[in-house]
Amino acid sequence: LAAGRPIFQTGHNQSYGASLRGGTDQTRYYVSADYDRGEGVVDYNKLRKFSSRANVSLLPSDKIELTANLGFVTGRTQFAQAASGWGIWDQLVWGAPSRLSTATRGFLRAPPEAAAEIESLAKIDRFTGGLQATWRPLSWLNHRVSVGMDVGDETNSILFPRNPAGSAYFFGALSLGQKTVERRRIHYYSLDYIANATLKLSSAVTSTTSGGVQYYTKRREEVTAVGQQFPAPPVTTVGGAAVTTGFEDIIENKTFGLFVQQQLGYKDRFFLTGALRGDDNSAFGTNYDFVVYPKVSASWVLSDEPFWSFGAVSTLKL
Repeated sequence: LAAGRPIFQTGHNQSYGASLRGGTDQTRYYVSADYDRGEGVVDYNKLRKFSSRANVSLLPSDKIELTANLGFVTGRTQFAQAASGWGIWDQLVWGAPSRLSTATRGFLRAPPEAAAEIESLAKIDRFTGGLQATWRPLSWLNHRVSVGMDVGDETNSILFPRNPAGSAYFFGALSLGQKTVERRRIHYYSLDYIANATLKLSSAVTSTTSGGVQYYTKRREEVTAVGQQFPAPPVTTVGGAAVTTGFEDIIENKTFGLFVQQQLGYKDRFFLTGALRGDDNSAFGTNYDFVVYPKVSASWVLSDEPFWSFGAVSTLKL
């Protein structure tokens, strides 16, 4: 108890969801939505989250297949444990009877009602999407191209509101008012194309030739702003502070790759594979060449041989 009042409450979590699925031989779809709402062990610990998803598949012919996947999440969380050293857990765990006669009433730096004034928020919005097309023009040839994206925006903030008592309040200089805001935006984009040609060279030998192109890019933007010393308690924005500082960082990376692979199979048991791949990355620098490296592998599915009689081991591949 804090001054005869309960510090904690019984949390309450709620989740609601709905989904719809259906289609025909040529079209299939799936749509879902979920909502989460939660109240934690203190009245200022809260969660609000909404997410949705949609998948669609189209089969316009027996040679073409198209699929799309979309997802969206948005959420807002208010944390019980705020800035390091000032949250409710710190005040409880590190409290001591020797402080009972002080203003903190035995708690470490501030009583629970003061710690509750600190506002720690996290907001997130994220969108994911993907498209894939498969084309089989011939029985022995198929193409597949996939594009995808993942875009996320995240905002984290910690606010120490201005207290009328100023620095004489429990948080010291922070009681003059301070807000820290971190905003991150991360973008991922990808493109992948692959073609496979499978030919039967004889009754026992099969040839599979593959080739493809891959492209991948990532961009991360981060902005941090800090405002200190608010003129009055109603002011809670960084721009309203007497002292402001900021930081910005942008990192971008891109990768481009090519590959070709040849595999020979004998009676679906022996396989010999050789491949060559090349990659270039924006982090290599202008004086660094395109990187090329080979691959060679061989395998034998021993358990498919007629002499295999070990029932306890159904599959063994060397």
